[in-house]
Amino acid sequence: MAEAVLRSKGASAAYVKEIVRRLAQRSIMRGVAPLVSREDVEVVFADAEAAASSLKRNEKTERKHIIEEDDEDDCCGC
Repeated sequence: MAEAVLRSKGASAAYVKEIVRRLAQRSIMRGVAPLVSREDVEVVFADAEAAASSLKRNEKTERKHIIEEDDEDDCCGC
């Protein structure tokens, strides 16, 4: 758990709550609850980082699309 605490330092309470939920879920599924392995920590944080990266990528694409639409509106002289 010390590794999970270090990796979530500075994160929001909601993020920490979700990480703890996912760690507990993995240990329960493996049948070893309440033990959390280093592998559990690695998998959960890798999944969370991949999801966050995907969200950021989608947000950038949407912002770019909105900016391009605004540029198109400006060039028509409206």
